[in-house]
Amino acid sequence: MSLHKPKLSPYYHFSFTIKGARFHGSTGCTSKAKALAVERRNRDEAISGRDKRTPITVNEACGLYQTKVERMPSWPTMRYMMQALVKELGQHRRLSDVMPVDLQRYFSGRSAERSAATVNREIENARAVWRYAEKSRFDIGEMPDWRSLKLKESRRPPRELGDDEELRLFSNLRADIRDAVDFLLKSGWRRNEVLHLKWSDCDLSKRSATDLPPAGPAVITRVHRFDIRVASPAQARRT
Repeated sequence: MSLHKPKLSPYYHFSFTIKGARFHGSTGCTSKAKALAVERRNRDEAISGRDKRTPITVNEACGLYQTKVERMPSWPTMRYMMQALVKELGQHRRLSDVMPVDLQRYFSGRSAERSAATVNREIENARAVWRYAEKSRFDIGEMPDWRSLKLKESRRPPRELGDDEELRLFSNLRADIRDAVDFLLKSGWRRNEVLHLKWSDCDLSKRSATDLPPAGPAVITRVHRFDIRVASPAQARRT
């Protein structure tokens, strides 16, 4: 049957195969009669070759998505996720050839050494790669059911370290990273935001640090005012 209505969508979707190539998508119609007309139009276009899309590999799709997100603060995290994805699925493998079972095995393997929340962020990142390739009019085959891949996360809320636990944590940290960890805990910034902080981002007279990601004004500027004693650049170089 070429028409069906997914559980979570009010619209009919079409799905058909011509010469081994699968065509699918939403008709945007709630009426079956109108949906059939949309399905016939897509079928005619597929037969005439007007809707033929260019194949794209896993590596190429990640590179395409990189052009969109590489200036974001979270890019270093997204980069290692995509590198792992390319390594496991194969850089020359087409997105249209990646099966649901391949993704299931990959993310199940990732969960062996990572929390469910971390793996779910990797799934969100992979979904963004697929969607951006589809939006760019490349052949991705059938869009994976990303929701079914998600792992169940613990509902137990995170807790703060007690005073004794915090003292033990800092006593076991290397001396060269204690200040960075202290700033991270006090500011609530992401790790990469703290690691990429420069002296030019700090105003010692106002005892504040400002993080303005290079992605531009669409990203919220983060400001933190600290009460800790701050060394000057010259003092920092002597330590």
